[in-house]
Amino acid sequence: MLAKQCDVTVYKGMQTKIAKTVFEHEVKMLEAIYGDGTAEKYSRRELVMPEGKKYQVEGDVIRYEVEEIDYHEEYDRLSSIYGMHPEIRLTWVEYVYGPRHDNTLENEASAKYTSEFGKGAYAAPSNKKDRAEAEGDGLESLTGNELKALLKSKNVDYTPMANKRILLNLARKAGLDGITTKENIGGIATGVA
Repeated sequence: MLAKQCDVTVYKGMQTKIAKTVFEHEVKMLEAIYGDGTAEKYSRRELVMPEGKKYQVEGDVIRYEVEEIDYHEEYDRLSSIYGMHPEIRLTWVEYVYGPRHDNTLENEASAKYTSEFGKGAYAAPSNKKDRAEAEGDGLESLTGNELKALLKSKNVDYTPMANKRILLNLARKAGLDGITTKENIGGIATGVA
């Protein structure tokens, strides 16, 4: 599923507002929970320390890229974060986007980002096999756990909570980007020694 992060201010009450970075599809859920217009998007700027100064200033606007995330994992994440509707026996994600098997969440996101970037501009492959073929079966085709196993086998330190993007960057910095197939890894990344 295609997704893109954004920065929002969530107005939870008269005196409570929270700045948060969420995926764009979560804005619809936040508005369902707290009311229409309570999740307002804004452009956040990064803070930079000018050379020779002891204070931070606002820099460029932070821009988020469209990324591919696993639909089932995202649905589960939203279910666990936002919980159950207080009056109906449904989770909030099911209340807003329907049952998981309807794929409404995935279809809306794919339609939005395909139209936003033009037809075929970001046509992400739909399954792991197609993704591996499209990416040349390089590091990008490995799962997060496979990347962790590869980094561990090469004695590269990483934080246990590192996401796939961070693991890919670490692998590239360690010079592991020349690995093109799981067979070249020697079974280490797949857990088969």
